[in-house]
Amino acid sequence: MKRQFVTIVLPALLLFGSACGSERALEPLTPAPPVRQPPVPKPPVPEPVLTSLEVTPSILDLDPGGSWQLSIVARDQRGVGINLGDSVACASNDPAVAEVGPKGFVRAVASGTAEITVRVTSRGASRVATVKVVVRHVRVDDLATATVITADPAHGWPASVTHIPVGGTVTWIAGLVDWAGVPQETIWIMDKNYQTLERLPLRDGRATKKFETRGTFPYCSGGCWDPPDFGVVQVH
Repeated sequence: MKRQFVTIVLPALLLFGSACGSERALEPLTPAPPVRQPPVPKPPVPEPVLTSLEVTPSILDLDPGGSWQLSIVARDQRGVGINLGDSVACASNDPAVAEVGPKGFVRAVASGTAEITVRVTSRGASRVATVKVVVRHVRVDDLATATVITADPAHGWPASVTHIPVGGTVTWIAGLVDWAGVPQETIWIMDKNYQTLERLPLRDGRATKKFETRGTFPYCSGGCWDPPDFGVVQVH
């Protein structure tokens, strides 16, 4: 009787132990901690190098006593604007015709022609641009009341000033794509400080505006970032 009991119980214990062992075999393994990769160093940011200088407009046509603030933009090798600070030097070759301040403010003195030189120096690099200033008396009675300005496909709007009387109209004609490959959709009318006053849609490459007040009005279209994009309307 005793031998029979041993024979029956022993296989049961073996089965129980086998089952427990199989459960331990199915337990998930603890994952190894991730290997931390050292950070990839960022390439150093190159120091800005003065590469280009844009002075707008390149030609000024003023009455005696008239004035104009030149737009001076310097860019580095990446096309990013450089803070000018005190790095700008301006000079007139004939102050009796046109004077210029250190920041590019031009004042017409007497009839004649003068050349303004603008020099920007930054980190040992220098760039120079010139502006032609024509000072003359404009007779309002001699001005046409309607003017058409046509953009050159290669060079943009004329750099000279267009003179019209108060109440006169200007019509702009431009291609649907400008000389920089930018779609021509709008004529931007600005004040002397190049702040936007009005936007004219260039429908079919044409836009017209009637000027009701005296003043100096730069305009541009397309990208409006290159000097050829700018022109000027002087209303008398």
